[in-house]
Amino acid sequence: MPGVRVCPACGSNEYRRSRKRGTWEILLGKVGIRPYVCKTCRNRFFGSKVGGVLTIITLVVLLLLAAAGIWWYYDDGNPVKSHAKMDNAPVTAPAANQAVQLHEQIAALAGSLAEIRREKTALVAELSLLRDQLQAVKTSPAQPAPQATPKAALAPQGARTLLGSVGFSPGSAELDLSARQTLAQIATRVVQATGARVLAEGAADSSSMGAQTAARYGDNAGLAMARALSVFRALQQMGVEQGRLGMAAAGRPESAKDAGRTVRIWLIPSS
Repeated sequence: MPGVRVCPACGSNEYRRSRKRGTWEILLGKVGIRPYVCKTCRNRFFGSKVGGVLTIITLVVLLLLAAAGIWWYYDDGNPVKSHAKMDNAPVTAPAANQAVQLHEQIAALAGSLAEIRREKTALVAELSLLRDQLQAVKTSPAQPAPQATPKAALAPQGARTLLGSVGFSPGSAELDLSARQTLAQIATRVVQATGARVLAEGAADSSSMGAQTAARYGDNAGLAMARALSVFRALQQMGVEQGRLGMAAAGRPESAKDAGRTVRIWLIPSS
C-alpha cells in the first residue's frame, strides 16, 4: 500500500488521523496501516508512512505464519485428534466388511426361503392332485367305476395285439405328457378298429414301496391297478367308448419289461 500523500477521492493533501474501528483496523495498525479522514471531502481512507512494498511483504509473511500455525494445530499440534484418526481407521474397515457380509448372508437366506416356499407350493399341489385321483378311484360321481376284467376271462395271448405301452414314475399313477401323446395315437387306432375291445393291463412294480405310496395304494397290485385306471380314464376322454374298455393288474412282475412300471394296451378282436 503506498504511503499517505493525497486523498484518493478528491486529491487533497489535507487529512487527519481517524479512530480505528473494529479488530481488523487494529490489526492493520500493528503493521503501520492506519485510517485517515480527508478534511476537504470527509472521505475516509487507509494509508501508511512506510513504503508499499514493505507493507505487502509484511502482510504476506503474517499470512504464511498464520497458515503454518493453523496447520500445526490441526495436524501435529493436536495429538488427540491425530490419534483419534489413527484409531478409527482400523475400526471402520472391519465394520464395513462385517456389514457387507451380513447383507450377503441376508440375501442368501432370502433366496433359500423363496426356494423352500416354491418347493412347498409344488408339494401341496402334487398332494392335492393325488388326493383327487384317489377320490376318483374310490368313487366317481359322473359314471360308475369300471370293473377289472378277470385275467382268466381274457382272450388267449395269441388273439391279442399289443398297441403300445406307457411308463410311470416310481410310486406314481399320473400320466406325463409323453404318455398322453402315446395314448392319443393308440386311441386313434382303437376308434378305427370298430367292435374290438381294449384292455389296459398294469404291471406290478418290482421295487419296494415307500410309506406314503403304501398308505395310498396298499401294495404293488393296488398301484398297478391305479395306473391301469389312469390309462382307462385317458382313453375314455380321447373318444374310446367305455363299453369297449377293460383293465387288469398283475400282482407281481412277470418279466423285466413288466418291472419297468408300465401299462400295456391290448387290442382284443370281437369273438
